[in-house]
Amino acid sequence: MKQYTATPSLGFVEALDESTRKIFQFEGRSRRSEYWWTMLVVILVNLFFTPILGFLFELATIPLKFRRLHDTGRSGWWCGFELILGALFCAFIVYDVLTCVVDVADVAYNVEQSIEPHNVEQSIELIVFVFMRYLLVMFVLFVYKIVVFVFTCIDSDVEENQYGKSPKYIEVDVSEG
Repeated sequence: MKQYTATPSLGFVEALDESTRKIFQFEGRSRRSEYWWTMLVVILVNLFFTPILGFLFELATIPLKFRRLHDTGRSGWWCGFELILGALFCAFIVYDVLTCVVDVADVAYNVEQSIEPHNVEQSIELIVFVFMRYLLVMFVLFVYKIVVFVFTCIDSDVEENQYGKSPKYIEVDVSEG
């Protein structure tokens, strides 16, 4: 009969050591303590240092997020959704800037040529549409972040899963007798 026993949580130094040793490793699993102690450091760096350094630390945690999701039996590609949303957000920004440039050029041309006055209602509709689109993307990103947060808070799969053996639970063979 198989039985599993949990090993103690990693301390601050142990967790950082574990996460830095596997900084480029996407395979395998990572415990909650390893993930959250490392994320604490990243949050503190983001608060007290330059945004560039914080961004680099965020990039360095991508493999850790993959391993943490693996530990709960989920694909690390849940992190990919954030990249897709980010690319979509950037595409919206480029499109909207170009639309505004064309709109401003059109207004300037109409005023210069003394053609029909600019339609203010159209500009207001454009602004409302752009605002609503960004609001929708931000809402989807917010919900996504909550879902991933919950996934990272869930306890490890006790038994071995498709991503490897549990770093937390050790199999103990209990013989009947």
